[in-house]
Amino acid sequence: MPQQRTLNQKQLRLADEREKGYSFQHEIQILKNGKAVDSQKAKKPDRTDWHSLWGLMMAPLFERLGCETVVDMDLSAKIQRLDMVVVTKQAEELAYDELPPDYYEGFESLNEHNLISLKSFREVFNVTAPEELYGHCINYRKIRDIGERDKGRVNLYAVTHHFPGSVRQLDIS
Repeated sequence: MPQQRTLNQKQLRLADEREKGYSFQHEIQILKNGKAVDSQKAKKPDRTDWHSLWGLMMAPLFERLGCETVVDMDLSAKIQRLDMVVVTKQAEELAYDELPPDYYEGFESLNEHNLISLKSFREVFNVTAPEELYGHCINYRKIRDIGERDKGRVNLYAVTHHFPGSVRQLDIS
């Protein structure tokens, strides 16, 4: 009977630690030691949603330029999210002159449809990343009914924290 009580105490500790936001690795450590770790000493994992934050930060810029934005657009039946879609408003010219050039550097040639992928400091822009972005482009064109003849109306952008070293070594010729 006392062994059952100890197990329940461990389970209670684990549930308490989960509520505080600790990782699965932390739970394993608690199980191995049989005692709870001081919550002040345990390191919380970084749970920041960098893609949403980046989208929320960049959306006002594109909106000031005269575009419509969608952050975290779902492009498939299986959840597959693209970081940002920027659609220019057809009736208006983009208002680049209203903003300092540093704000929109790299986005000077926005098209009618612009698909943007962000790779944060924890992610690598490797050989698979452009393939994934192109796959998003195909899905987006199907959703928006943009045919093969009009595919030039869609631009693809990749924003990275690191210089994409593995992509630099590719032979694109």
